[in-house]
Amino acid sequence: METARAVRAIKDLVADTSRVLILTHNNPDPDAVAAAFGLKALVEAFGPRAVIGYGGIIGRAENRAMVKQLRIQMFPMDMVDPEEHDVVAVVDAQPSGGNTPFGQKMRTDIVIDHHPLREGMPDVQVLDVREEYGATSTIITGYLHMASVEWDENLATALFYGIKSDIGDLSRDSTRADHLAMRMLFPTISHNLLTRIERPRIPAAHFLALRDAIGNVQIFDDVLVCDLGTVDSPDMIAEMADDFLRLKGILWTMCLGECDGKLNFSLRALLHGSIAGPVAERLLQGVGSGGGHDRSAAGTMLLPEDEEARREIKAQLIERFLQALDRQNAEGRYL
Repeated sequence: METARAVRAIKDLVADTSRVLILTHNNPDPDAVAAAFGLKALVEAFGPRAVIGYGGIIGRAENRAMVKQLRIQMFPMDMVDPEEHDVVAVVDAQPSGGNTPFGQKMRTDIVIDHHPLREGMPDVQVLDVREEYGATSTIITGYLHMASVEWDENLATALFYGIKSDIGDLSRDSTRADHLAMRMLFPTISHNLLTRIERPRIPAAHFLALRDAIGNVQIFDDVLVCDLGTVDSPDMIAEMADDFLRLKGILWTMCLGECDGKLNFSLRALLHGSIAGPVAERLLQGVGSGGGHDRSAAGTMLLPEDEEARREIKAQLIERFLQALDRQNAEGRYL
């Protein structure tokens, strides 16, 4: 959807309402948090009050620092009732993707995302999915600019960091639109706040988890796989997948772990034009939800209570991952 048209449609939809709920995907990352924060500013410029809700937790140290330092008010879903709101928006996710608090069961009026359009999308009044963009925050920045809504340093820093984190400091998939948005935001951002967000104090539990993870790393030629066991947050899985991709000679990483009765995994690929998103989607076809972009993807599925069954599911998932990359005959070795 073209930016001016999207802004008009959002304004027409919310102008005569009083309460708008903005939802992120579960366990929101910086792009989801920033996009929700920016959409809230846009909606409130049109009149109604907007509330941001999320499922799961805000787990990663940088994400918690972002919310705290930029004073972004967000509410867990057990504190939010969608039925009390006139309009429901979803950012950086799609209801049919299985990674939102209520999924397709919930009424959704607005969807703004940069992930590939999924099958089964419910009818929504405003649908703006731009899979060529590196971040949903880029789309929201365009909205604010088009609507002449000024951003203060907190909002500018949030959107800048949301884009920056999703495109990996320009090293992952990004477009001219992402770069332009960052240039527009840059004069207003707080470098002091950005430093506090990007370099937060990290609890000892993180380093203990890293120690345990290193002992579980297996390498199959240029593919690294690590079962983290039980983790406190899915963010830890994504963080380890990012970190291990820096290992010399590694082109792919897969980290997986159990959290709240679910199996979560993150995939990372070093080279442009990789197929992480399609691989993640195929791995969980019919049993869970997965997807992402060329070089970054994730998935989640429910696990049975039986310990032996859980181990078998993880082993099968790793085997299918290696088969998808044609590494099934590679001999595994520990780091």
